[in-house]
Amino acid sequence: MKKLLAVLLAFTFMTSAAAVSASARSSDAKLLNIYGNNMLFSQNKPVRLAGSAARGAEILMQIILGGDTIVRTGSTIAMPDGTFEVETEGVEGGYANYEIKVYADGTPFASLAGVVFGELWLASGQSNMQYGLYQTYEGFALSKTGGTDDYLRVLDVPVFPEYNGSGDNLPFEALNDIKGASWYKGTDTWRLMSVSAVAYFFTCELRKELDVPVGIINASLGGSSIYTWLSRGAIDSAPAVKDYLAATGRYITREQWDSVKHSAFVDMTANYNKKIEPLGRFEPDGMIWYQGESNISEPHGAYTDAMNLMQQSYSALFGYEGSSMPFVFTQIASYHYADGEEALNLVGNFNIQLGEIQAQNPTARAMTTIYDVPLEWDTKKIDKDMGAVGAIHPMIKKPVGEKMAFAALGLVYGRRSSYSAPLAVSSEIAGDSVYVRFNNVGDGLAAAPSNGVEAPLYGFAVAGENGVYVEADAEIAAPDTVRVWSDLVPNPVSASYAYSQVNNYSNLFATENGSFTLGACAFVTRRLDGARYTQDKYWSTCDFAEIWRETSEPYFAPAFKAHTLNASVAVTETGVFSGSGALRVDYKAFGAGTRFVFGPNLTYKKNLIPTAFPAVNRDYSLNDAVRFRVKNLSGRPVTLKEMRYYTTALSWYSPCAAGTGSPSADIPADGQWHTVTLDLTRLCLYGDAKRFKANGSVLENVFDIRLVFGDETASIGDSGAVLVDEFRFSAGDAAVPDFGLNNLAAAFALVVGMLSRLHHIVTF
Repeated sequence: MKKLLAVLLAFTFMTSAAAVSASARSSDAKLLNIYGNNMLFSQNKPVRLAGSAARGAEILMQIILGGDTIVRTGSTIAMPDGTFEVETEGVEGGYANYEIKVYADGTPFASLAGVVFGELWLASGQSNMQYGLYQTYEGFALSKTGGTDDYLRVLDVPVFPEYNGSGDNLPFEALNDIKGASWYKGTDTWRLMSVSAVAYFFTCELRKELDVPVGIINASLGGSSIYTWLSRGAIDSAPAVKDYLAATGRYITREQWDSVKHSAFVDMTANYNKKIEPLGRFEPDGMIWYQGESNISEPHGAYTDAMNLMQQSYSALFGYEGSSMPFVFTQIASYHYADGEEALNLVGNFNIQLGEIQAQNPTARAMTTIYDVPLEWDTKKIDKDMGAVGAIHPMIKKPVGEKMAFAALGLVYGRRSSYSAPLAVSSEIAGDSVYVRFNNVGDGLAAAPSNGVEAPLYGFAVAGENGVYVEADAEIAAPDTVRVWSDLVPNPVSASYAYSQVNNYSNLFATENGSFTLGACAFVTRRLDGARYTQDKYWSTCDFAEIWRETSEPYFAPAFKAHTLNASVAVTETGVFSGSGALRVDYKAFGAGTRFVFGPNLTYKKNLIPTAFPAVNRDYSLNDAVRFRVKNLSGRPVTLKEMRYYTTALSWYSPCAAGTGSPSADIPADGQWHTVTLDLTRLCLYGDAKRFKANGSVLENVFDIRLVFGDETASIGDSGAVLVDEFRFSAGDAAVPDFGLNNLAAAFALVVGMLSRLHHIVTF
C-alpha cells in the first residue's frame, strides 16, 4: 500500500510539473504584431501565422466558423530559436466572420476575432500615396458622418516603426515584425481618416465591383526614394542598381552602416527592412505604387532598373513563384520640381520612362495617367485642421484611386482587356503629318471635353529638323491612330504629346462603353539633338478662361488679362475661329485714337514685384513668326499697333508685320476673321519702326507679352469689341537675319529708352 501511494504521488508530481511546464511554455507564446482582430487574409491562398514560443512547443492553429465549426487546422513545432510559422489551406472569400485560435502545447495563447477572407492589396510609395483621407474633400465629409464599410479592412503600418527604442533607428538586417502595426475596420472612422486616400478610394472600387471584403496594407513614406523600398539581397543581385548606388555614394556596406547618420527617406533598404520584409507571410493579390517624385532627376533608365527589381523581388517575397506579382502604378502630377531649362522636361521625361516600364511587362503591370485630375490643394480651406499640403500634393485623390482600381480590375480580375494607359507604339511621317499609333485604346481613342464642352485635341507639338517644337493640330485618324501636324511646319520629323511641365490640358483618352477611361501616356516619337520643347503655352488656343499656374501658392489664373482700364477680356464659345473658344476683348472709347491693351497672363505679383510665372515658355528667340486671327466687331476700323515682347518690366521689342517694316496691321470693320502674321526675326525696340531694329535673339528671355490695339475714329463713349483666336508660333530652319543692330548699339538703345521711361511707369 505504501509503495502504491508513493507511485501515485510521484505520478501526480510529474503530471503537475508537466502541466506547469506546458503552462509556462504557452504563456511565453505570442503572435507577431502584424496579426490582429478584424484582419483579412487573401482568399484561397495559404493562411500563415508566425510568432514566438518555447522551443519545441507544439503549435496548433484552428480557423473556426460560427463559434464551434473548425474549417481549417494547421500545426508545427517551434524552432530552437523560439520562432514558429504555422500554415493551413486558404478559405474562400465572403462575408462570414471567422475566429482563429492558436495553441501552444494544447493551451490557447491567441484568439483573433472578426477575421474575413477576400482580396488583399499592398499600397506603397511616397507622399502622394501616404496622403491621408482626412486631407481630401470626401474624407472631410466622411469624418462628419461616420465610417463606411465593415468589410473594408486596413493593416496600418506606422510611418516610422520603432526599432531599438526609436522610430529613427534603421536596422541593417530586415526585421521580422512591425511594432505598432494593427488592423481596423472601415467603420472605425477616426482611424480611417489616416489611411492613404488613394488606397481608400482604390479599395472602395474593388469592393463595389468584386463584392467581397477587401483589405489594404498601408505602407508608405512621404519623400522616400525607391531605393529605400528595395532589399539588400535584391540590390546586390542587380549590378546595374548596385553600381548606380555606389557611383552616386548611396550604397552602404555593412561596415559603414553603424557609422552613418541614417535617413528613412534616402538610405537603401530603410523602408524595406522595417515595413515590407515583415509582411512576407501575407500573399497580397497585387500592389499599387505611387512614387517617383524623389527620383525624377535621375538619369533615364535608373528608375527603370529599380522598378523592375522591385517587382521581381516583391514577387519572390510574396509567394509568386515563377510569375510576377501584379503591379499597378501611376504617373506623377505636374509640378515645378526644379529650376532651369532642363527642369522643364523632368515631368515629360519621367512619365515617358514610366510608359517604357509598362511596355516591358504589360501582362503583369498596369499604368495609369493622372494629368486630367484637378490640381487643387486646399485652396478652399474647408477646415483649419486639414492643413496646407502644397502643390506637389493635389488633394483630389479619388480619381487617382479609381483609375488604379480600373487598371487592377482588368489586370488581375479580367473585367476588361484594355486596362493600362494608351502607349504610342509606332509612328510614321506622311507628307506634312506624323501618324502615331497606340495600344490599350479600349473601344477607341477620343478627345475628352474641356469643362464639359466638346474640344479639339490639346497637348500635341511637332518639330522640323531644327528640333524646335511648336504647337500642333491633331485629329483621330483611326480608332488607334492620331494624325499630328502644323501648317507652319511643312516637313515634320518628330511629334510629342503631354511633354510639358504643365500637361493637365492634354486630352487624348481611351474609351470604354462611351466613357473616357485613361489618358494616353506622354511621348516623343523621335529624340532630336538639342531639341527645345514647347512649355505651357495653352493660352495660345484662346480656349481656356483659366490656366494652372504655379507660384509659392499655386492657383488657376486667368489665361488673359486687360492692361488698360477701358478693356475687359473673356473667353467665349460664340463665333470662334477654331477650337472650343475665342478671346473676346470689349473696350470703351474715350475719343479718337483710343487704345486698349491686353495679353496672356504670364506674370504675377511676388512681394509687390511683377514676376514671371515659372514653367512657362520664356525663350521666343527660337521662333521666327507668330500668327493669330482677329475679328473686328466694332463697326469701325481698328489697328493692331504692336505686339510687345517684354524682356524686362520696362523694356520691350515689337515684331514687324510680315513683309513690312512696321509693327502695325489694320483690321477692317467687316466682321470677318483676318490673319495677322508678325516676323519675330525683325523687331522694333519700343515699337519704334523708324529707329532701332533688332533680330530675334533678343527674345531669349521674355517676361511678358501684350497686344496694343487702337481705334482711331472712335468718339467719346463709343464701345467696341474684337475677337482673337489661335496664336501659333513657327520655328523656321533659316538663319535669323541680322538687321545691323550690334550688341553695343542694342545695349545703348535699350539704356536710353529705359532712362526716358523711368519717370513714368508704362501701363500699356
